[in-house]
Amino acid sequence: MTDAAPSSGGPVGFVLGPFGRLLGGLLKILGIFLVIGILLGAGILGYRYFIFSSETGQLSSVVTHTGVAAEETLNPLQKAVKKVSPTLYYVMNPGQYNPLAIDSDVEYDLSNKNLGVKVNKFETPGGRNFFSPNTEILLLGKVGAGGFKDKSYDIEVYCSLESYKNGILIPGKLLGAGISGNKGTVYPGTSREFTAECRFPGISVIKQITPQEAKLVVVYNFLTKTYSRMWFINNQALADIDEKGLSPFDIYKVNDPLLKGDRIASSRQTPGPINLGLSVPFAQPLTSGAEYNLLVQVSRTLEQGDLQTLKSLKLTLPSVNDLDIAINGEKEFGLKTGSCDFEYLGQAENGYKEYGVIQSKLEEVNQNCDKKTLKDLALSQSECISIFKQPLFTCDFIVTKVPELGLQSDIFSTNAEYTIKVEKKLAFDIRATPQQIVTS
Repeated sequence: MTDAAPSSGGPVGFVLGPFGRLLGGLLKILGIFLVIGILLGAGILGYRYFIFSSETGQLSSVVTHTGVAAEETLNPLQKAVKKVSPTLYYVMNPGQYNPLAIDSDVEYDLSNKNLGVKVNKFETPGGRNFFSPNTEILLLGKVGAGGFKDKSYDIEVYCSLESYKNGILIPGKLLGAGISGNKGTVYPGTSREFTAECRFPGISVIKQITPQEAKLVVVYNFLTKTYSRMWFINNQALADIDEKGLSPFDIYKVNDPLLKGDRIASSRQTPGPINLGLSVPFAQPLTSGAEYNLLVQVSRTLEQGDLQTLKSLKLTLPSVNDLDIAINGEKEFGLKTGSCDFEYLGQAENGYKEYGVIQSKLEEVNQNCDKKTLKDLALSQSECISIFKQPLFTCDFIVTKVPELGLQSDIFSTNAEYTIKVEKKLAFDIRATPQQIVTS
């Protein structure tokens, strides 16, 4: 009987001899490492998924919008993974996920604490608090201004003196480079202090001490944006959850820091000289088959300045395949009751609709609060500002479509362009000798 030939390491070893056996052994080792790597990777991915889900809630909680610019930066593999499983994509790329991501171009940057305009000083040269009669009155101001991160804006300065032309505002003068008369520019991402100059002709007086009040007024354009995250759920799913006395946010493990204890969503805004509040005063989530109301309010901050002119106030609401909003006045609204201070302007980018404040409401806000108006309306200046310059706009709306599955969210946002007036007063005296007093 012939003995069996010794093992040659399989087909590879049979063909290549000792080298084949070595290669076959290496392939087995690589295979083992590959299996271990797959198991380890799956374990790590599973762990990250668990942590991710615990910290942010379900990834399906963000309504999908088309045409988002960020998609263009993804490589083919990332696009494929995100299309098949958004959850897996964000677990693999956690740095790309922001549960409060803003799909519109809202900027939220607090890096420049001097954003906006303040009158830091308004004084007489040398700090004296008087002028002699019939001598030119020169007053100096320091105006601090901070720019937006990516855009410039202009300021204009004006002056008034109670004894000169009944206290009307006249153009002042700015000193320094890049100035045109009473106008100056604040460049993107920069802070700047302007020197302002107010000059008035001398005043004749009829007594030894005549008190005066002057004003330095700065007018500038500004932009404020506000957003609020709203949550949506299928009507039947919400009813089932409510019947059990549970919270949808607990069931879907969603923790939104913009939700207050009563589940009413709060808003965030870009820093600036006004507060632009956006509120839907109903417990989240919203659903179809119900009428809601949203509020947009403009009010003063603790900083200097009052609203002078509201150029535009726009409201942006989602409009995509599985989520759509209709305001009172649109045919999709379908209800005969309610009202709205906004009107449809058109389709915005990335699956949103844009609305603007109706003209009659803008005209109310832009009522002047000058001396003539105050006299005609029998109002004080503070009353005029409170009534006309801190408006509240309201709008009834319904959700016409909601996502069929899960608890999902989207953004309501507002965008206000306006003019602010900042002023600072200065009191001083005209002091005369007996010979300088006009007696006739």
